[in-house]
Amino acid sequence: MPPTTLATTPSRSPPRSTDLWATVLHKLGLDHEKLTYLYAGRNVRLTDLHGNVWKDLVT
Repeated sequence: MPPTTLATTPSRSPPRSTDLWATVLHKLGLDHEKLTYLYAGRNVRLTDLHGNVWKDLVT
């Protein structure tokens, strides 16, 4: 039997956890780029700098 490549390599870049949170916040009606909280004297975004909404999941 030939070896299978199923689930050994992603067809595109794998999503990050920040992408998941950006998508959850989007579904809740919040803008993840504007949502911040105060930490160590500065405003920090929950999705840091890398969060992107999963367009395939939302549509």
